[in-house]
Amino acid sequence: MGMSDREVVQNLAQRKEERAHSITFGDYIEQYMRARETMGWILNKIAFGADANRTAVDGINSVDIPVLIIHGDADDTVLYDGASIIAQQDAITNPNVQYFTFSEEWRNGHNTYFYDADANAYFGQKSDEFAAIIDEYDTEIPDDVLAAFQADYDIKRANVANPELIDMLDSFFSVAIGR
Repeated sequence: MGMSDREVVQNLAQRKEERAHSITFGDYIEQYMRARETMGWILNKIAFGADANRTAVDGINSVDIPVLIIHGDADDTVLYDGASIIAQQDAITNPNVQYFTFSEEWRNGHNTYFYDADANAYFGQKSDEFAAIIDEYDTEIPDDVLAAFQADYDIKRANVANPELIDMLDSFFSVAIGR
């Protein structure tokens, strides 16, 4: 069973206290995501056996259907020039593959191209605010402080889609299904 958001925050804050050196909020999140990734890898092996070792390039090359590959050139999670599928273009033989790179500063990171500029700016602002709360309260964020942060968080504003991406996806799928 997974941990609640509060348990995750408390666990991360406790780790901060236990460490002898300074660690950033981003480091906490990275450690949490790596643990989740490991569990995902194990479940993938159980579910798919030998097919779990297929690469994205293998999958793309084994089909003759349209594929759209989108990446931000400043992605620091899946490096553009390293681990990304877009970096493997020379190995992709499927003639129906289209590539698009987001290079604008506010939407060229990991998944930031999904959102419009205001949503990205707002999310960045709220992330900074939450990091300050964790720094201030260390291991135990008071319920009223957490509730106030959550009440002030505008989920709709933080999730406004990037209209250029929506148009691109709509056009891609319209062509792919022959409309």
